Amino acid sequence: MDKSKKIKDIQDIKSEMDFIEKQFQSFYNKMLAVAMDYKFYLDPQIKDNTIYKIRDSIIYRLNCSKFHFQVLLNIITHLDQELTNTYRKLEKKENPMGLSFHFDQRSLHINYLSDSIFFHLGSSFDYLSNLVEYICSKNKNTEFKWGQLAKSARDTKNAFSQNSIAKTIDRLDREFVGKLYDHRSYIIHTTVDKSPSSFSINIMKEECETHIFSSVSFNKKFKELKNDSESFNLTIQYSLLWVIKKSIDSLIEVLFGLKGHMERNRKVKIPFMFIKGPNGEMLPPSLGFWGEKTNKNVS
Repeated sequence: MDKSKKIKDIQDIKSEMDFIEKQFQSFYNKMLAVAMDYKFYLDPQIKDNTIYKIRDSIIYRLNCSKFHFQVLLNIITHLDQELTNTYRKLEKKENPMGLSFHFDQRSLHINYLSDSIFFHLGSSFDYLSNLVEYICSKNKNTEFKWGQLAKSARDTKNAFSQNSIAKTIDRLDREFVGKLYDHRSYIIHTTVDKSPSSFSINIMKEECETHIFSSVSFNKKFKELKNDSESFNLTIQYSLLWVIKKSIDSLIEVLFGLKGHMERNRKVKIPFMFIKGPNGEMLPPSLGFWGEKTNKNVS
């Protein structure tokens, strides 16, 4: 923490959480669209529910990350008042050692939750890799991790690198997902990534003020956060919110890549179910579920 820098925090928690809810719903709708398009373009006879199982697995991991973020927000939102109430009840206010211990424990709880969010988000991309492999590969039983998928996408000797979606996978891996994995690997295999924090007591008002920040190792993994951290001290909730939103946005971008792949590799001439277009053309039933592709992917 650099005391010369201002603090950058979430400005409107409610609106941000509402936005995440919209992102979640957008992702869910687009996963339904992927399943519909698979039947419309590639295989109308498919009877297994592999795509839906993968969808449910991704949504489970996303919900885990969202739940833990909400718990983290709840702790941080109430921490100042919690410590203030405890301080005002102290008989010997000149020696608030127990209060510092209380704050340290809450800081650890924040670290636990932060790590968990990274674990779950990383897993969601592993599940997504299974979906890409299922739709784009002839071998339906192969289970790919994201790292393997990204490696295949940039390996010119691998047939997958010629797939239209490979460029999307490669770019997302270089820009964000690979960084997400790097940090997850760092906190699993290298060291505990404790967040820097500050704790002060206004003795005259008997009020406590706390801040918990994202670490240097956290921020430097991601270009946007690294740039922000040069001018600001980023709160842990600010940085984690950015990672969650970026993760969902990236997941949705891959789904659009799968959409394009299925459209370009159509095998079904007469689909079992379709929407009749204005000129009598057969349109996919998924039209109402895709929405528009935007930078924020909430349509």
